[in-house]
Amino acid sequence: MLVNKGDYVQQGSEIALAGPTLLFEVRLLGKAVDPLSYIPKEAAPDNRVESSVSRRLIELQKLFGRGLISEPEYETKREEILNSL
Repeated sequence: MLVNKGDYVQQGSEIALAGPTLLFEVRLLGKAVDPLSYIPKEAAPDNRVESSVSRRLIELQKLFGRGLISEPEYETKREEILNSL
């Protein structure tokens, strides 16, 4: 990661160096918003399976970020989601 939780970034800023999967959250005025609306259509997943996996990973990250699941639960569920591809 090139940024930390709570850092403010501007459009076009590099936020991470990642492999095939990058999980992130976009906040506008402190409220989580759909990150896919900030990704150019040509770069956004156009495959429904990938899009579904992305949504599941985002929801999982939200649960973890809010402290509703433990880190081991997060890692286990994350692996299950990624293995479903």
